[in-house]
Amino acid sequence: MLGGSLGGAVALRILADTDVPVFAAAVVNGAIRIRSAVELVRSDYPYDAESRAAADGLDFVARAGDIADRAPLLVVSGESDHPALRVDASELVSATGDGTQLLSVPGLAHPLADEPGIEPAPQLPIAREVDAGVTAWFRRHLPSSG
Repeated sequence: MLGGSLGGAVALRILADTDVPVFAAAVVNGAIRIRSAVELVRSDYPYDAESRAAADGLDFVARAGDIADRAPLLVVSGESDHPALRVDASELVSATGDGTQLLSVPGLAHPLADEPGIEPAPQLPIAREVDAGVTAWFRRHLPSSG
């Protein structure tokens, strides 16, 4: 399973909240704590009791115990990504333990493509690095079909 940015939160939620079989997972510049992602868009977001509870459920560092033994997890973090997201990535890796690995990618900002990223375009060299790291991870951890 692979999720990037907000898709990282989806992948982590599947690990934390379901019994769906997952053999290996990776998140790329993932939204590991939803509060960090919201802060990037609106620093003065007015949380109420319901939205605080929802945000708590989407804090996967706090929920590391629900994730730790589910599947090997690769956390890809771009060294030029938003600082709060980088901190969250590092803290998730520390909190989940031996089954989780951090892949820090020099020069990688949050997007994997030139903005706005809507039109088809050749893969950027930095995205190739992410692709190679994630592919190696899945090759190492997924069962062989042959």
